[in-house]
Amino acid sequence: MLKKLIQRLLESRTTPAQAGHNAMPSSASIELLSGGSINSEWNGNAYTGVAATDGYIVTSARATTPNTFLTIVSAEFTSTNMFFANTGTLLTSAFPISKGMRWTIMGQNVTEISVKLTKLIGAGGIKLLRNFFFCKEVAYA
Repeated sequence: MLKKLIQRLLESRTTPAQAGHNAMPSSASIELLSGGSINSEWNGNAYTGVAATDGYIVTSARATTPNTFLTIVSAEFTSTNMFFANTGTLLTSAFPISKGMRWTIMGQNVTEISVKLTKLIGAGGIKLLRNFFFCKEVAYA
């Protein structure tokens, strides 16, 4: 019986490779909206949501009439505006957002609205900026 228990514990053990793989966050995007549309009347609150993680809100939409637009605004008033010159134009835009922030889509005459949250992995960009743009001798002289 003890031998079986020890064997079972050894079989269920997580290897270092498995542990490292499981610790890495997924780089997959989170789909927040797919196939949305806004008709010809202005809608200042067509779709809303809350960011589940730090990342970028990536939005794409197609115009149903010329000279129309789509705006995405976050709770911190970070926004992106897409202006469509022609019918059928497909545009994509992205802007940064923090975990827990609310986002809202406003606009008119757009269809095929897609909103995805692309997660950030690590802080490599911040480290790169610190090492590349800031010289310690100059910054602390």
